[in-house]
Amino acid sequence: MGRAEWCKSRKAASALTLHNAQFDLMERTPYIAARQGSMLLRAVLSALQGNAASGQLTGPMPPNDAAFVAFVGHDTNLANLGAMMEAEWSATPQVPDQTAPASALVFELRLQANGARDVYVYYLAQSLAQMRERTALTAARPPVRKSLHLTRCSRGEPGAPCELAEFSAAIKRSLVTDCLK
Repeated sequence: MGRAEWCKSRKAASALTLHNAQFDLMERTPYIAARQGSMLLRAVLSALQGNAASGQLTGPMPPNDAAFVAFVGHDTNLANLGAMMEAEWSATPQVPDQTAPASALVFELRLQANGARDVYVYYLAQSLAQMRERTALTAARPPVRKSLHLTRCSRGEPGAPCELAEFSAAIKRSLVTDCLK
């Protein structure tokens, strides 16, 4: 790497460090995050519980038996939900921006053989090289995937699932009811 490339990469890293710090303060502060993210997190929880079409949710919701549900939002939404779940995804050399363009939070519900319903939560983002090269994401070239550590679950080790009832209880405690109207 030549001097010019090194300087550019150092400036970009410094700018992203400042961006991440500012973003953390403005979007992950618990008071702010809960007020901005309660409606979306409640919709996610309702979809996981299979009762998304019922209740007092505002706007179109998926049918109860939907196999796949996607909610589309912004980097602010990711930060809000991360703060509300007390989930962190640290920046990596491949994805130095904690809310990278086209990144996603994935909530996966798995039915276990014993009847338990477990929730897994991941952060997905393209690497800088994939973005720069406009590389198609494939099984051979997947996005960067980070299993989130859900600290509010009893199986709170990194990457461990959270039983749906426990996940639901934790999420409901973080919702601001005045923001759900």
